[in-house]
Amino acid sequence: MDIKALASSSRGNAYIIDNGTNPVLLECGLKVKALREKADYKLTSMAGCLLSHEHSDHSRSAAAIMDLGVDLYTGKGTADKLGLQGHRLHIIEAERTFQLADWEITPFALDHNAAEPLGFLMESKGEKLLWASDTCRVNYNVEGLNYIMLDANYRRQYAWDNYQQGNLNGYLVRLLKDTHMEIEDVKRYFQRTDLSAVKEIWLLHLSEKNADPEEFKREIQLVTGKQVILAEAPDTCRGKEAVG
Repeated sequence: MDIKALASSSRGNAYIIDNGTNPVLLECGLKVKALREKADYKLTSMAGCLLSHEHSDHSRSAAAIMDLGVDLYTGKGTADKLGLQGHRLHIIEAERTFQLADWEITPFALDHNAAEPLGFLMESKGEKLLWASDTCRVNYNVEGLNYIMLDANYRRQYAWDNYQQGNLNGYLVRLLKDTHMEIEDVKRYFQRTDLSAVKEIWLLHLSEKNADPEEFKREIQLVTGKQVILAEAPDTCRGKEAVG
């Protein structure tokens, strides 16, 4: 399975998950022109697009990619919030597995300030990938995962320091706590998760002000003993691999 991060930040999120036969676009949070460029103009070759929730940094091109002929899979709450409709729209539900080409996909509920936020378990050709971003916790446990892509947005101390320095208001500090994963929570998730078959761990949606990417990478690699990759901001196409 090959993973390509097109964008991963509050400015935009999009990923391509490729099993070698039917690549899937996961999120479409860039303008369609940028999305097409970063996907090497192969958007129309996608088996479909999975959309987790309605916030624009994840859904910006939802209608546009359907206009290009790409089927979109998302929850009813998300579709209603965005006013999406048409034969390219497919409504999915948490805990109800569906088939997308040669993928078996199980959506699951996340905790975020959105109408119907979803994470995804994707299985194809004997490999499993779990993706969960924009959530303050992940309660969905799966054995035998090969790839984990997980929100690792902030460190509590950094957010507090920014608040004290006047760089972050109280509302945003509270919002972080309720909508994104703090790095210590990320560590606890990995400590209770079966990592025996994991090949890659991707850290997603790192805050530009409240995270230290290289520090987070080192800490998660120490906890897991696995290869850790940072999915970075929209101006980069591939994450940085951890060394050692």
